[in-house]
Amino acid sequence: MLSWEFSQPPAPDHRITVLSSVGGTDWQNVTERGLVDTEGQSFIDLDPLSRRRTQDVLYRLVVQTDGNRWDSPSVQATHTLRPHEFAMVRTILARELHSMRVGDGVEVLLLKPLTYGEPADSFDETTGQLINPSTDISGFGERFRGGYFAPMRTHMRFISQQDAEQRDGAGQGVRVMSRVGARAFCFPRPAFRDLVINPLTNDRYLVNTVNTHRFRGVVPVMADIQLDLLSRDDIRYRLDPENVTTTPNNV
Repeated sequence: MLSWEFSQPPAPDHRITVLSSVGGTDWQNVTERGLVDTEGQSFIDLDPLSRRRTQDVLYRLVVQTDGNRWDSPSVQATHTLRPHEFAMVRTILARELHSMRVGDGVEVLLLKPLTYGEPADSFDETTGQLINPSTDISGFGERFRGGYFAPMRTHMRFISQQDAEQRDGAGQGVRVMSRVGARAFCFPRPAFRDLVINPLTNDRYLVNTVNTHRFRGVVPVMADIQLDLLSRDDIRYRLDPENVTTTPNNV
């Protein structure tokens, strides 16, 4: 089952379209393969594109209202669990969250790069490459205008920090890069190049590597991740997390 919330009430005659994908490519309209409840704001997929536990099934919504179209971020379906397994996963997550809240965990913002929309000024559609993305405020270093989906609140525990030298790609010599180890939840699951913001310090990080821990080897629960701390002159510090739109391709 997929459920959603609106940031503002849509028109009464709004239309919901559910898209699904295996692995994030070749999105298909699966609205007619399930049950859409516009009042309860939920969708039950009766015939998923894949039932294999080794494949990631993704969903996103398209909402059409008042002549506008709004696309949601994509989310990953959780796998089918027996009742006692579901209870065990909830217990694990509850313990981790309690430990972070009363211990050294930090509430952070996780922003995922846009995967569709209007190209940023730095994106060259001919070559498919970004040109000087570090100075492009339209995409904040990413391919699409706006850069990121709206932030999601989650908790992380910062465990370690290690400084390393990295040669500047623009030929400006060597710069010192700080790599931070952290523990994170898989809801939402962090992925390579996600942006993490610590509101307490305004430090901003890019997710580098992700080592996922799965319940019984199947269901992702927690992850050990490596974060690259961005320097204060990075274009992403000019992104206002309170003013990020969730509608990159409003038409």
